[in-house]
Amino acid sequence: MLRIPNIMLEIHNRGGGMDRKRYGLVGTLVAVAVGGAVGFAVQNNQPLLVVISVVIGVLLLRFARKRVDEPLVDERIERVAEKASRRTLEVFGVVASLLTAVLIALDREEGYVLGFSVCSVLVIYLALYAIYSRSEIT
Repeated sequence: MLRIPNIMLEIHNRGGGMDRKRYGLVGTLVAVAVGGAVGFAVQNNQPLLVVISVVIGVLLLRFARKRVDEPLVDERIERVAEKASRRTLEVFGVVASLLTAVLIALDREEGYVLGFSVCSVLVIYLALYAIYSRSEIT
């Protein structure tokens, strides 16, 4: 048993990994813990604790993912995620561009920041598109 002050974690090694349902539960618990730690850190003005909490959460999820015995995603889930990602980018680009124009017309500084953000996202998208189109996607 691993003991951390005020927290006890039991590590079971039954020779097998975990299933998708247990991985989902672990992911939820890690997200709740990281969210609580980030909230605490922000409230107490401790930015280093925010970074440490997020890094530990990512590492815990990676460790848990390696222990899953069955595939977490299949071709259908990947295809749906691709379509959802592309549609999200399209909707965000259009809405944020319109909002940028409105904010700049109202002489608000936020319009320029939002416009720069939209351009940055599009440049990143185009760069990744060029990289993926030249390489073999597996």
